[in-house]
Amino acid sequence: MTDSVSKTANFTEVWDTDWYLKFAFTNPDTPFNRYMLRHFHEVYKNIIPNDRQDMRCLDYGGGPTIYSLISASPRAKELVSADYTPSNQEAVKLWKEKDPKGFDWRPFIEYVVKNLEGKCDDQEVTQREEDIRSKVTLVPCDLKADDILALPPDMTLHGPPYDVIGSCFTVEIVVENESEYIIAVQKLSNMLKPGGHLILSGWSERMSCEAVKDAVGGLPGMEDVDKVEFGLGQVLVDFVKECMGKAGLEVVYAQGSEAEDADEGGPERYHFVVGRAPK
Repeated sequence: MTDSVSKTANFTEVWDTDWYLKFAFTNPDTPFNRYMLRHFHEVYKNIIPNDRQDMRCLDYGGGPTIYSLISASPRAKELVSADYTPSNQEAVKLWKEKDPKGFDWRPFIEYVVKNLEGKCDDQEVTQREEDIRSKVTLVPCDLKADDILALPPDMTLHGPPYDVIGSCFTVEIVVENESEYIIAVQKLSNMLKPGGHLILSGWSERMSCEAVKDAVGGLPGMEDVDKVEFGLGQVLVDFVKECMGKAGLEVVYAQGSEAEDADEGGPERYHFVVGRAPK
Protein backbone atom coordinates (compact mmCIF):
# COMPACT_ATOMS: atom_id res chain seq x y z
CA MET A 1 0.00 0.00 0.00
CA THR A 2 1.39 3.41 -0.94
CA ASP A 3 1.80 6.18 1.60
CA SER A 4 -0.90 8.33 -0.06
CA VAL A 5 -3.40 5.49 -0.04
CA SER A 6 -2.64 4.66 3.58
CA LYS A 7 -3.32 8.28 4.55
CA THR A 8 -6.72 8.11 2.89
CA ALA A 9 -7.48 4.87 4.70
CA ASN A 10 -6.30 6.44 7.95
CA PHE A 11 -8.83 9.21 7.51
CA THR A 12 -11.76 6.80 7.27
CA GLU A 13 -10.58 4.99 10.38
CA VAL A 14 -10.51 8.04 12.66
CA TRP A 15 -13.26 10.14 11.08
CA ASP A 16 -16.38 10.64 13.22
CA THR A 17 -19.25 11.69 10.96
CA ASP A 18 -21.82 12.25 13.69
CA TRP A 19 -19.46 14.39 15.71
CA TYR A 20 -18.53 16.46 12.65
CA LEU A 21 -22.15 17.24 11.85
CA LYS A 22 -22.89 18.31 15.40
CA PHE A 23 -19.70 20.33 15.70
CA ALA A 24 -19.86 22.23 12.40
CA PHE A 25 -23.50 22.29 11.30
CA THR A 26 -25.74 22.70 14.32
CA ASN A 27 -26.35 26.34 13.45
CA PRO A 28 -26.38 27.89 9.93
CA ASP A 29 -25.88 31.37 11.37
CA THR A 30 -22.15 31.09 12.07
CA PRO A 31 -19.50 33.07 10.17
CA PHE A 32 -18.26 30.04 8.23
CA ASN A 33 -21.70 28.68 7.34
CA ARG A 34 -22.95 32.12 6.34
CA TYR A 35 -19.89 32.49 4.10
CA MET A 36 -20.53 29.22 2.29
CA LEU A 37 -24.30 29.59 1.96
CA ARG A 38 -23.97 33.20 0.78
CA HIS A 39 -21.50 32.36 -1.98
CA PHE A 40 -23.46 29.36 -3.26
CA HIS A 41 -26.55 31.55 -3.38
CA GLU A 42 -24.68 34.27 -5.27
CA VAL A 43 -23.20 31.85 -7.80
CA TYR A 44 -26.48 30.14 -8.65
CA LYS A 45 -28.35 33.45 -8.78
CA ASN A 46 -25.92 35.68 -10.68
CA ILE A 47 -22.90 33.78 -12.02
CA ILE A 48 -24.30 30.67 -13.71
CA PRO A 49 -26.32 31.92 -16.72
CA ASN A 50 -30.09 31.66 -16.42
CA ASP A 51 -30.33 29.71 -19.66
CA ARG A 52 -28.80 26.74 -17.87
CA GLN A 53 -31.81 25.02 -16.31
CA ASP A 54 -32.56 21.36 -15.58
CA MET A 55 -28.91 21.01 -14.66
CA ARG A 56 -26.99 17.96 -13.50
CA CYS A 57 -24.95 18.96 -10.45
CA LEU A 58 -22.19 16.99 -8.72
CA ASP A 59 -21.11 17.62 -5.13
CA TYR A 60 -17.68 15.95 -5.13
CA GLY A 61 -16.38 15.01 -1.69
CA GLY A 62 -19.38 16.61 -0.03
CA GLY A 63 -19.04 14.50 3.09
CA PRO A 64 -22.21 14.02 5.15
CA THR A 65 -23.61 17.42 4.10
CA ILE A 66 -26.16 18.80 1.65
CA TYR A 67 -25.70 22.55 2.21
CA SER A 68 -24.06 23.08 -1.20
CA LEU A 69 -27.17 21.68 -2.92
CA ILE A 70 -29.74 24.04 -1.39
CA SER A 71 -29.25 26.88 -3.88
CA ALA A 72 -28.65 24.45 -6.75
CA SER A 73 -31.86 22.49 -6.34
CA PRO A 74 -34.36 24.89 -8.02
CA ARG A 75 -32.31 24.80 -11.25
CA ALA A 76 -31.30 21.14 -11.15
CA LYS A 77 -32.90 17.98 -12.43
CA GLU A 78 -30.31 15.79 -10.68
CA LEU A 79 -28.09 16.29 -7.64
CA VAL A 80 -25.27 13.77 -7.32
CA SER A 81 -23.57 13.52 -3.93
CA ALA A 82 -20.19 11.76 -4.10
CA ASP A 83 -17.98 10.86 -1.16
CA TYR A 84 -15.21 8.42 -0.28
CA THR A 85 -16.24 7.69 3.30
CA PRO A 86 -19.13 5.22 3.79
CA SER A 87 -20.26 6.81 7.05
CA ASN A 88 -20.63 10.18 5.30
CA GLN A 89 -22.78 8.68 2.58
CA GLU A 90 -24.85 6.84 5.15
CA ALA A 91 -25.57 10.15 6.89
CA VAL A 92 -26.91 11.69 3.67
CA LYS A 93 -28.94 8.54 2.99
CA LEU A 94 -30.57 8.73 6.43
CA TRP A 95 -31.57 12.34 5.77
CA LYS A 96 -32.83 11.56 2.28
CA GLU A 97 -34.99 8.72 3.59
CA LYS A 98 -36.33 10.81 6.51
CA ASP A 99 -34.89 8.41 9.02
CA PRO A 100 -35.31 9.75 12.59
CA LYS A 101 -31.57 9.21 13.06
CA GLY A 102 -30.78 11.49 10.15
CA PHE A 103 -29.27 14.93 10.62
CA ASP A 104 -31.71 17.86 10.50
CA TRP A 105 -30.78 20.15 7.59
CA ARG A 106 -34.01 22.16 7.74
CA PRO A 107 -32.40 25.14 9.58
CA PHE A 108 -29.88 25.48 6.75
CA ILE A 109 -32.57 25.22 4.09
CA GLU A 110 -34.68 27.75 5.95
CA TYR A 111 -31.71 30.14 6.18
CA VAL A 112 -31.20 30.04 2.40
CA VAL A 113 -34.87 30.21 1.45
CA LYS A 114 -35.81 32.95 3.91
CA ASN A 115 -32.66 34.96 4.62
CA LEU A 116 -30.98 34.81 1.21
CA GLU A 117 -33.87 34.32 -1.20
CA GLY A 118 -36.29 36.50 0.74
CA LYS A 119 -39.19 34.06 0.88
CA CYS A 120 -41.38 34.01 3.98
CA ASP A 121 -43.61 30.96 3.64
CA ASP A 122 -42.63 27.88 5.65
CA GLN A 123 -44.13 25.83 2.84
CA GLU A 124 -41.37 27.11 0.56
CA VAL A 125 -38.84 25.64 2.98
CA THR A 126 -40.66 22.30 3.06
CA GLN A 127 -40.87 22.21 -0.73
CA ARG A 128 -37.15 22.90 -1.08
CA GLU A 129 -36.35 20.19 1.44
CA GLU A 130 -38.43 17.65 -0.48
CA ASP A 131 -37.06 18.82 -3.81
CA ILE A 132 -33.50 18.14 -2.69
CA ARG A 133 -34.43 14.74 -1.27
CA SER A 134 -36.12 13.69 -4.50
CA LYS A 135 -33.16 14.72 -6.66
CA VAL A 136 -30.19 13.47 -4.62
CA THR A 137 -28.34 10.33 -5.71
CA LEU A 138 -25.43 8.93 -3.70
CA VAL A 139 -22.33 7.64 -5.49
CA PRO A 140 -18.79 6.67 -4.38
CA CYS A 141 -15.65 8.57 -5.35
CA ASP A 142 -11.90 8.48 -4.76
CA LEU A 143 -9.75 11.49 -5.58
CA LYS A 144 -6.62 9.34 -5.29
CA ALA A 145 -7.76 6.93 -8.01
CA ASP A 146 -6.91 7.22 -11.71
CA ASP A 147 -10.65 7.48 -12.38
CA ILE A 148 -11.86 9.79 -9.60
CA LEU A 149 -15.51 8.88 -10.21
CA ALA A 150 -15.44 5.20 -11.17
CA LEU A 151 -19.09 4.25 -10.84
CA PRO A 152 -20.40 0.68 -10.72
CA PRO A 153 -22.37 -0.46 -13.80
CA ASP A 154 -25.75 0.16 -12.18
CA MET A 155 -24.85 3.80 -11.48
CA THR A 156 -23.29 4.94 -14.75
CA LEU A 157 -26.39 6.97 -15.63
CA HIS A 158 -25.44 9.28 -12.77
CA GLY A 159 -21.95 9.86 -14.14
CA PRO A 160 -20.49 12.75 -16.14
CA PRO A 161 -20.77 15.09 -17.85
CA TYR A 162 -22.22 17.65 -15.41
CA ASP A 163 -23.38 21.23 -15.70
CA VAL A 164 -21.94 22.12 -12.29
CA ILE A 165 -19.32 20.40 -10.13
CA GLY A 166 -18.68 21.66 -6.63
CA SER A 167 -15.90 20.46 -4.35
CA CYS A 168 -15.53 22.11 -0.95
CA PHE A 169 -12.70 21.50 1.52
CA THR A 170 -11.78 18.27 -0.24
CA VAL A 171 -9.06 18.60 -2.85
CA GLU A 172 -6.45 20.36 -0.72
CA ILE A 173 -7.12 17.93 2.12
CA VAL A 174 -6.59 14.81 -0.02
CA VAL A 175 -3.70 15.73 -2.33
CA GLU A 176 -0.10 15.78 -1.10
CA ASN A 177 1.35 18.65 -3.13
CA GLU A 178 0.60 21.37 -5.66
CA SER A 179 1.26 19.08 -8.64
CA GLU A 180 -1.42 16.67 -7.43
CA TYR A 181 -3.77 19.60 -6.89
CA ILE A 182 -3.30 20.72 -10.50
CA ILE A 183 -4.04 17.18 -11.72
CA ALA A 184 -7.15 16.92 -9.52
CA VAL A 185 -8.55 20.20 -10.87
CA GLN A 186 -7.97 18.97 -14.41
CA LYS A 187 -9.77 15.69 -13.67
CA LEU A 188 -12.73 17.52 -12.17
CA SER A 189 -12.84 19.90 -15.14
CA ASN A 190 -12.85 16.95 -17.55
CA MET A 191 -16.24 15.92 -16.16
CA LEU A 192 -17.92 19.22 -17.09
CA LYS A 193 -20.27 19.81 -19.98
CA PRO A 194 -19.27 22.54 -22.46
CA GLY A 195 -19.99 25.82 -20.68
CA GLY A 196 -20.24 24.03 -17.33
CA HIS A 197 -18.97 25.42 -14.04
CA LEU A 198 -16.46 24.14 -11.47
CA ILE A 199 -16.78 25.48 -7.92
CA LEU A 200 -13.80 25.03 -5.60
CA SER A 201 -13.79 26.16 -2.00
CA GLY A 202 -11.27 25.32 0.69
CA TRP A 203 -8.58 26.35 3.13
CA SER A 204 -6.33 29.28 2.28
CA GLU A 205 -4.11 28.85 5.34
CA ARG A 206 -2.64 25.63 6.63
CA MET A 207 -2.93 26.96 10.18
CA SER A 208 -6.68 26.60 9.72
CA CYS A 209 -6.31 22.83 9.53
CA GLU A 210 -4.07 22.76 12.57
CA ALA A 211 -6.54 24.97 14.43
CA VAL A 212 -9.23 22.39 13.78
CA LYS A 213 -7.03 19.69 15.29
CA ASP A 214 -6.25 21.85 18.32
CA ALA A 215 -9.88 22.82 18.81
CA VAL A 216 -11.38 19.34 18.61
CA GLY A 217 -8.62 17.01 19.80
CA GLY A 218 -9.84 17.04 23.40
CA LEU A 219 -13.48 16.46 22.62
CA PRO A 220 -15.22 13.10 23.17
CA GLY A 221 -14.90 10.80 20.18
CA MET A 222 -12.10 12.83 18.55
CA GLU A 223 -9.10 11.70 20.58
CA ASP A 224 -7.42 10.44 17.41
CA VAL A 225 -7.84 13.65 15.40
CA ASP A 226 -4.08 14.27 15.59
CA LYS A 227 -3.63 11.18 13.42
CA VAL A 228 -5.62 12.67 10.53
CA GLU A 229 -3.47 13.60 7.54
CA PHE A 230 -4.59 16.86 5.93
CA GLY A 231 -2.47 16.50 2.78
CA LEU A 232 -1.51 19.81 1.13
CA GLY A 233 -3.80 21.58 3.57
CA GLN A 234 -3.84 25.02 1.97
CA VAL A 235 -4.16 26.73 -1.38
CA LEU A 236 -4.30 30.44 -2.07
CA VAL A 237 -6.97 32.02 -4.26
CA ASP A 238 -4.46 32.96 -6.97
CA PHE A 239 -3.17 29.38 -7.13
CA VAL A 240 -6.72 28.02 -7.52
CA LYS A 241 -7.33 30.52 -10.32
CA GLU A 242 -4.04 29.48 -11.95
CA CYS A 243 -5.03 25.80 -11.79
CA MET A 244 -8.39 26.52 -13.35
CA GLY A 245 -6.66 28.39 -16.15
CA LYS A 246 -4.36 25.42 -16.78
CA ALA A 247 -7.46 23.22 -16.96
CA GLY A 248 -8.89 25.45 -19.69
CA LEU A 249 -11.46 27.19 -17.49
CA GLU A 250 -12.26 30.89 -17.39
CA VAL A 251 -12.41 32.17 -13.82
CA VAL A 252 -15.73 33.99 -13.43
CA TYR A 253 -15.88 34.36 -9.63
CA ALA A 254 -13.18 34.43 -6.98
CA GLN A 255 -13.55 35.38 -3.34
CA GLY A 256 -11.37 35.04 -0.27
CA SER A 257 -12.66 35.42 3.27
CA GLU A 258 -12.68 38.53 5.40
CA ALA A 259 -12.10 38.90 9.12
CA GLU A 260 -15.83 38.75 9.84
CA ASP A 261 -15.98 35.34 8.14
CA ALA A 262 -13.61 33.78 10.67
CA ASP A 263 -14.88 31.75 13.59
CA GLU A 264 -13.12 32.72 16.79
CA GLY A 265 -10.53 30.07 17.62
CA GLY A 266 -11.29 28.11 14.47
CA PRO A 267 -10.55 28.19 10.74
CA GLU A 268 -9.42 31.68 9.76
CA ARG A 269 -9.35 32.05 5.98
CA TYR A 270 -10.84 30.22 3.02
CA HIS A 271 -11.65 30.76 -0.64
CA PHE A 272 -14.50 30.31 -3.10
CA VAL A 273 -13.60 30.20 -6.81
CA VAL A 274 -15.69 29.39 -9.89
CA GLY A 275 -14.40 28.51 -13.35
CA ARG A 276 -16.37 28.15 -16.56
CA ALA A 277 -15.57 25.59 -19.27
CA PRO A 278 -15.49 26.74 -22.90
CA LYS A 279 -18.70 26.14 -24.85
